[in-house]
Amino acid sequence: MKLTTKRLRQIIRDEARTALRESIKPRKRSLVSLIFEDADAGKIDPEKFPTTLSAAAAKGEEISTAVSSGTKDGEDVDDKVKASSASFSCAELKPSQSSMNIDKAVSMAFGALKSGKVGGELGAFISEDGYIMDGHHRWISTFMVDPSATISGFMVNLPGQQLVAVLNAYTAGRLGIKSGKPATGGFDQFKDANAMKEAVEKFVKNGSDKVSAEDASQIVEEKGGLEAFVEMFMKNLSGATMSLPGWAPERPDMPVIDEKDVPGALAALNNGEIDLNPPYFGGDEKKPENAGRVRSGDVMVERWQKLAGIIK
Repeated sequence: MKLTTKRLRQIIRDEARTALRESIKPRKRSLVSLIFEDADAGKIDPEKFPTTLSAAAAKGEEISTAVSSGTKDGEDVDDKVKASSASFSCAELKPSQSSMNIDKAVSMAFGALKSGKVGGELGAFISEDGYIMDGHHRWISTFMVDPSATISGFMVNLPGQQLVAVLNAYTAGRLGIKSGKPATGGFDQFKDANAMKEAVEKFVKNGSDKVSAEDASQIVEEKGGLEAFVEMFMKNLSGATMSLPGWAPERPDMPVIDEKDVPGALAALNNGEIDLNPPYFGGDEKKPENAGRVRSGDVMVERWQKLAGIIK
């Protein structure tokens, strides 16, 4: 049976309507996502894409090839991963590293209180299961002020463990970075009311280039004084995840993708440039005949027929 372009479009439209009627959660893989975002996290080989940055960097040319050959492996969609802007409440997100400095977080929290702008853009990647890859100071300072505030970032349709591995491969193979940023601080300081009180008192005394000591003192008084102010921070933080998943590397082994490098990383994910799933590129850039289930303008071949349930 011939499956025309018109018929495939109708199938996609019908599937989308069904998804809306049944309130399918956005992260559930539908026919549409299988066609257009087809990378399978379960097929990402941990040997090919190790979790730590140092292990990825140690692969040298192999990792460089892996992050640039996804479009050369003879398949059209097997390596594509949807990565796009998304918004969350701060409380929905979880840390992938514990390296946070309490003085910096307190300073950012005062800045948010002065400006009245809480939350905002992380500029960081966020996994489909809610782990942030960077922007931890903005995340925790927002939590201190208002856990319900909206935070935006780039959601990637991969679980946290696989996303760290893929971004580490990109860091080493595309950006040439072999070691991550040094670790500072940890969760314990944010669980200790005395440590928080000391950090607040220090800030009120010294201020910053964005919030003067006078402004800081006034903000604290408006919140009921020092004790009440610190209690507010600690109460809000009591709802934050203050532990790491078992797969999370130490900070120096985490990805390093600065703001200027984010567009390139987004393009690599969305365009399937990283060779995530088999079949893998074998060195010959010429695609084999009929690779990727090549479509004509009128007829969709076996791949789409199977997806549509027309043939087994």
